[in-house]
Amino acid sequence: MATSDSPLSVPNVTLAVARPNNAAGIALESGFTISGTIADDAEITITDTSGQGRFGVKPGGSAPLHLWDAEYGDGTWSSLQRFTGNVLNEPLVTFDNSLSAGATLGCLKYNLVPSESGYHIFGNLQLDQDVYPLDSLIVALRLRTNWDGTDAFATNSSWNLKGVRHNGPSGAISSSVPLWGQQGGDGGPRSSGFGNGTIYEGVGVYGMTRFKDTWRTWEELVKFDYVGSESVQAVEVDGKRQQYSGTISPINVAEAIQSLSMFQKQNAGAWGLSSHYMATGYIYVDDSLCSVLISNQAAWTTSQDHQRALCIPTAWQSNEITVRLRKRTLTAFSGNSLYVRLSDGSVIKIGDFD
Repeated sequence: MATSDSPLSVPNVTLAVARPNNAAGIALESGFTISGTIADDAEITITDTSGQGRFGVKPGGSAPLHLWDAEYGDGTWSSLQRFTGNVLNEPLVTFDNSLSAGATLGCLKYNLVPSESGYHIFGNLQLDQDVYPLDSLIVALRLRTNWDGTDAFATNSSWNLKGVRHNGPSGAISSSVPLWGQQGGDGGPRSSGFGNGTIYEGVGVYGMTRFKDTWRTWEELVKFDYVGSESVQAVEVDGKRQQYSGTISPINVAEAIQSLSMFQKQNAGAWGLSSHYMATGYIYVDDSLCSVLISNQAAWTTSQDHQRALCIPTAWQSNEITVRLRKRTLTAFSGNSLYVRLSDGSVIKIGDFD
């Protein structure tokens, strides 16, 4: 199983040490240069000058596979994503700027329909079948609700909301990833890993507590194992690793994941109120752990709550990355740090913003 230091049993280390380099707006770690302007929603190019190609290969393509970035005004799926033809349960989803996540432009807001069951608010986000079998996966979003599991439980003790489900060619596979829900009134969070695992930190007695009336980031990182006994999953809420217990099932290559379904409202009976909503500032799905992030921590950590901002790569080579900077709810670049996450889950620090 993964430790609290790393989603994929990779030590949480910063790979560069000395910092003699400076570029406009950022003090760089040794072995990196940056070109471009440090500004929100501007592109910069990060170059690894060590000759080691430390960024590695990003499978599938440079950009994220799916991106809806309402925080930056996207009223539909972003032109920066690789995929086309995304599906949304349109009657339930609206672009909203009254619940903006900090100083951002908007969010996607979707109301629960108490009488309906089994629908997916985001249905069948297709994965890139050129990347086969799927090696790894990121599902990241900023989430807020006006309800928690206690509220849902009051309407139906068997309420169930599956956050992310992995689908194979024959439908939802047994090693899907549910997220929140209450199981038969047993008083504990129903929040599974790939099989029988349980999140026991940060979700509250009935789940969803941390997200009620508060914007928080949620990130699922998965490294798949098709032949062994385990696939490794980590969930981080506001940058802090959530702990798991229980077993994680292997995934048979014959049932290779082809799509994702998100926020599946389930139960034979009605639950929730029509006034209950879920809102996301962004949805970011990619078939690689390779990513670029800004953190308010000068040393990378997954052991405590902190702020992170997920940026948008537009070109990725082993020695050079071009990325659209997005500081999101961070008030400024100054005082924060820039990191690159590699395909194995390890993290390289690029520098500190001035």
